[in-house]
Parts: sequence; structure tokens; C-alpha cells
Amino acid sequence: QFYISAGYFLDKGVTEGLDYARYSLRANIDHEINRWLKVGISSYMMFSDRNGENLNPYSFTLGQNPLGAPYKADGSINFTPTNDALLTNPLAEIVPGAQVDNTKKYRIFNSIYTEVKLMEGLKYRVNFGPDFTLSRWGRFIGAQTNARKGGDAQASTQSNFGFNWTLENIINYTKTIQKHNFNVTLLHSIQRDRYENYAANVQGVPAETQQFYNLGNASSVLGVGSNLTEWTINSLMARINYDYNDKFLVTLTMRRDGSSRFGVNSKYGNFPGVAVGYNISNEPFLKSVQWLDLLKVRAGWGSVGNQGVAPYQTQGLLSRTAYAWDNTAAFGYRPSTIGNPDLRWESSATKNVGIDFSFLKGRVQGSLELYQTNTTDLLLSDQLPGSIGFSAVTKNVGETRNRGIEL
Repeated sequence: QFYISAGYFLDKGVTEGLDYARYSLRANIDHEINRWLKVGISSYMMFSDRNGENLNPYSFTLGQNPLGAPYKADGSINFTPTNDALLTNPLAEIVPGAQVDNTKKYRIFNSIYTEVKLMEGLKYRVNFGPDFTLSRWGRFIGAQTNARKGGDAQASTQSNFGFNWTLENIINYTKTIQKHNFNVTLLHSIQRDRYENYAANVQGVPAETQQFYNLGNASSVLGVGSNLTEWTINSLMARINYDYNDKFLVTLTMRRDGSSRFGVNSKYGNFPGVAVGYNISNEPFLKSVQWLDLLKVRAGWGSVGNQGVAPYQTQGLLSRTAYAWDNTAAFGYRPSTIGNPDLRWESSATKNVGIDFSFLKGRVQGSLELYQTNTTDLLLSDQLPGSIGFSAVTKNVGETRNRGIEL
């Protein structure tokens, strides 16, 4: 089995020079090699071209003096139409090449799997999902713009490379013994992300036609920077589903997640869960009720984790600063953040009781649920007095409770 599709999308802004174009290609392939082996791949490729993301010439126009003359007698643009030196002609902002803000992005996302039937009811599946992202942002501000007001042209560029991949190993076992149905799922998953960033900003581009494509010719370098961010999540999960004649249902789940974002003392967290259900509509005494499709009572309790902090928050980081070495200026490094090796998962435990119903062959259906969620070990920035040299530290602070009724 295979599926292939292509797409094109174009969106133009209200002013000249603002647009977004996207080209995409998707392909899905599934192949059953034999009765016990199946493989497949799903691939998505995309290229986008965006212009004017940070430009808003229309808003700049609204603040202009309406008494100025936009053009000179020879028909050329009057760069300073009024006596106000801070305001320039907004028409100069949309001259081709005067302001350039361009972002090109490439992305390839794949999902590859292999499924093996080891024996009757027992399957093994491996999923691999690599995600590549490459983007380039370029910015050019010419001399005849409001930002430069006749000064030297500026240019900057930024390149980003991201590679995120997920690997899952899943074992699933299904067994039926008379009216007893069992399903066991075991999972090991690892996800890793790597993000690189490079940026440069210059001033004094000799020829404005070069825009941001030849930064080495500029007369001065305003800034150069680069960055690398990496993180990893390692997870284990076990789940058991049991039902008796599709009337009594029980689900037991246990997850153990580890994140590189947390401290060395508490990278892993355990998150159990349990759910039970009673499908009343499958009782023999309700089979004759033709207007009743479904009536199920259920209850559950479970916890999930949140790793919503930026990487490296648990480490004491350094930043560059200026020092006076005798009578000579020099660069040095000072602590910029306070490390917290005990930073741990934020946990949300939810308990709920609900009823699912469906009447008249699905014409009326819905659910009524009562729930309460208690969140503990909130990941927040704890404010510190500035006199100690730091403004905040990331900690597990406080707890919240959220409860209600949902229909």
C-alpha cells in the first residue's frame, strides 16, 4: 500500500513584500512482507519561504504627517517629506531591496516502523522517527530607511539546525480465556533533541545589492554568536488491560520517565495510574431496551509528569563580564545562575468519576464527569533579593488544585 500527495500554499500580505509560500510532499508506504513481518514508512518534506515577518510598513505609515510631499518634482521619492528629522517617507521602506526580511525553512520528518509477529497474540514493534529542521533567517536594512536614516547599511543572518529523533520498542500481548480478555503492553522509549544556532550582525555593507549574502565585506562586525542545546527523555511503561465479557474493565498503568533537564539527584519520576469501568448496557437485562446504545460508569486515578523547564536550569552557568586587570580592561567570567541539583518532575494527579451514554442509535450521546487534579512540585522561578547577585532560581514551589464538573 502506498500514498503520495503534494501541496502548495501561498499567502500574500496587505503590503508589498509580505508573503509566505510553502511546498510540501508526503509519502506513506506499508508493506506486508509475509504473514509475520510488516514494515512501513511515512515521510513528510516541506520547504517554506517567508518574507517580511518583522516588517510592518503600514503601521509606520499611520504615524506620518499628512502634509508632507511624498515625491520630489522629478518624480523620485522624497526621503524626508517634512521637517521632522525622526520621520522619513514610508514609501522608502517598500522600495525593492531597501528592507529585506527573509526566512527559508526546510523540514524532513519520517516515521519508520517494523512489526514482527513472534507467536499467536504476541507482537514486537519498533518505531523510529527522525525529524530534521534547517532554517536560515536573513535581515538587511538599507541606508535609505527610517531605521538607518542615511547611515551605513546593516545586515544580519541566523542559521539553525535541529535534529530530533524518537526510538520506541513495543511488545504487545493479547490473550482471551473464555470470557476473560487480557492485553499487556510494554514500552521503552527514548527521545533526543539537538539544536544548533549561529548568528552574525554587521554594519557598513559596501554594496546594498549584497544584502546579507556577503557579511565579510562589511566595515564592522556588531556581533557574532552561536549556541548548542541538547536534551534527552528516557521512558519505560507497562500497561495491563483486562475486561470480563466487555462488561467489567480494569486498566493498570505504570510509567517511569527520566529527563536530562533535571538535577543529578532526581532525573527520574514514577507515574502510576488505574482505571475501572462497568458497561451496564451489556447486561442481559438491558439488551431488550432498544433505545439504549451505551451506558457505562467509570472511575480512575493517575498521575503525569511535566518537565517544562529549559535545559541546563539545574546547573550553575557562567557568563562573560568585563574586569579591570590593574589598569588594563579584560574579559572574565562570573556565575550567572544558581544550580539546583534537586530539581525534580512536576506531578499532576487526577481522580475522576464519569458516565458515558448514547441513546437512539447515536442521535443523543455524551458524558458527565467529575474530576479533581492536584499538581505538586510546581516548576517556578523563586525570586531572590538582588543584593546576593542573582534575581531568581528555578525550584519546585507550591501546589495547585483544579476541580469541576464537565458535561
